[in-house]
Amino acid sequence: DEDASSWPQAERDEWEETLQACRWLVQLINDLDGQMAAFSSVMHYQDDLMRKVIPMINSKLDGMDDETSNMLFDFFSRYEAAVRSVAGQQTRTHVFESISQDAAIS
Repeated sequence: DEDASSWPQAERDEWEETLQACRWLVQLINDLDGQMAAFSSVMHYQDDLMRKVIPMINSKLDGMDDETSNMLFDFFSRYEAAVRSVAGQQTRTHVFESISQDAAIS
């Protein structure tokens, strides 16, 4: 069990940079999770992803390796499936409520 303080400075700096990037990604994912219900459609999510999230990731994680890129791509694909499910449920709920209101008025 080697203590990180015995590592060369360049390795410690790289490790700290990696830890900061991981913390940032965790916060990003938590933020996305918190706003999932706000996406009205998959297109809304994709637009947000392309115009906000991806540019943020590119600027924050400059020089990201292929493995990390692939993992993020896989995550965002799975997240899109979750958005599709939530948006679909919200649409069904909205339609049902509209029909119920129309029936109540009639």
